[in-house]
Order: sequence, then C-alpha cells, then structure tokens
Amino acid sequence: MRVVETVEEISCGKVIIRSHGVTRSDRAALEGKGITIVDATCPFVTKAQEHARTLSRNGYAVVVVGIRTTRK
Repeated sequence: MRVVETVEEISCGKVIIRSHGVTRSDRAALEGKGITIVDATCPFVTKAQEHARTLSRNGYAVVVVGIRTTRK
C-alpha cells in the first residue's frame, strides 16, 4: 500500500478513498480506468459535500474553510 497524490499515479488495482473524500472528477477518472474503489469517506464529509452541491446549484457562492495540509 502507498499514498498517491494524483489519479495519474494509479494505473490499475484498488484505491481506498480516505476520510476527506475526493473530487467528483477524480472519482470519475478512477472509474474510467476501471480501478476498484473502496470509499472510506466520512459520512459527515459526504453530507457536507451534498449540502455544498445543493447550495451551489441554487445560486449560492460556497466557501469551504479549513486547514491546508502538506504531505512530505
């Protein structure tokens, strides 16, 4: 097992999506490559993403505030 930063680093196999989830485009790219996805996204994160999507579709500007982390 290893941590990857981008979908491009993955050519085959299985991916575990960690608790903070991934973008819809990354998920689509993984599915397009035929990668098996194990989704471990936190249910609270999923719910927040759904609310943000709904608000955005209804014309609201959505701002997500958090702490950026960097991997070394």
